[in-house]
Amino acid sequence: MFSRRGSMALAVLLLGGTLAACGAGEPKASAGLSGNALDMCVAKATELKKSKLAEPPLKVLAPFDMAKNKGKSIWIINAARVPLLQRVSDGAQAAATAAGLSVKVVYGDGSTNTAQAAMQQAIAQGANGIALVAVDPTTIQDSVNQAAKAGIVVTDVGNRSVGDPLRPGVAGQLGYDVPAEMAAMAGWIMADSKCSADTLMYSPSALSITSAGAKAFQAQYQALCPSCAFELKDLDYGNFASTLTAEVQTDLRRNPNLDYIFAIIGSSVPEVDAGLRGNDHVRVLTHDGLDDNLEALRKGTTHVVANFAFAPNEAIGWQVIDQQGRLLLGEKDALDLTIPTRMVDATDIGATNDDIWPSFTGAQKTYTAAWK
Repeated sequence: MFSRRGSMALAVLLLGGTLAACGAGEPKASAGLSGNALDMCVAKATELKKSKLAEPPLKVLAPFDMAKNKGKSIWIINAARVPLLQRVSDGAQAAATAAGLSVKVVYGDGSTNTAQAAMQQAIAQGANGIALVAVDPTTIQDSVNQAAKAGIVVTDVGNRSVGDPLRPGVAGQLGYDVPAEMAAMAGWIMADSKCSADTLMYSPSALSITSAGAKAFQAQYQALCPSCAFELKDLDYGNFASTLTAEVQTDLRRNPNLDYIFAIIGSSVPEVDAGLRGNDHVRVLTHDGLDDNLEALRKGTTHVVANFAFAPNEAIGWQVIDQQGRLLLGEKDALDLTIPTRMVDATDIGATNDDIWPSFTGAQKTYTAAWK
């Protein structure tokens, strides 16, 4: 999930292994499971948690002749001007320059109107490819259809789960492994609580990727521990900066037994932390791997104990251009690619964010080497 209005949501998505921030207490013994059922739950939860703790490898498809695309025009249309999307676009610009492509980066204001206008500009100016970054193509479907009819390669970046069908007019997608990410999140909570959790999830129904994430998380959570309390609340995506802190305070008064909050939108963490001020029990999990959230987790100045982090954002930009280049040449193996993510908690946060993604250092050289 990208951030406030530009969330790749998916973002959407959180880890931990030790007691971390804000003086969280020892997890209580299970009140809902016992005996063999408890042992099986904890074992499965631990397995799921560990499944996303390790850094995934940098995967680049087989070499191809990117030089055949020299001089072609790629537009990067972002949902909003937020730091994460800016870094992705910076990476895309650097990659396009290295590939001999021209690139135009546009930032919207989070509305469909600005995305629609950018699409029309790109079509009118004869773009060869358009990457929609955190802009759901179904919200500007007419323009996407026009672009496809004009032979423009449209890619859907950060709005889908891997394996989802391509939307009409879309040539390829770059998405998240939502089921695996959400299973790891549920596993983290159950392993940490010994399958005795009371969890509240804030997730915006307005975003398709977070809706899919919420559904996947709830299914895995309840499969692990059917008797564990769970509540899903709709996050007011456009207004949470002014409403969420008070909402958290109200929810705490309503449910003093609450153990965990899963705030799937990473940029909502400051509001959640503010709502939990003075509380030393509730632990927070989130998604997006935003720099401020990772640094707060590292320093122990937040209630966040686990966070799903994206690969270095500039490297995602290189991935966007690599996919565009392959699809411009008709390569079918680039239709459905995965944005690398991993869970981080106090056990693997490292001293800096570079420590989270050591194998992605020099990603640019890996891509250019694959471009012959």
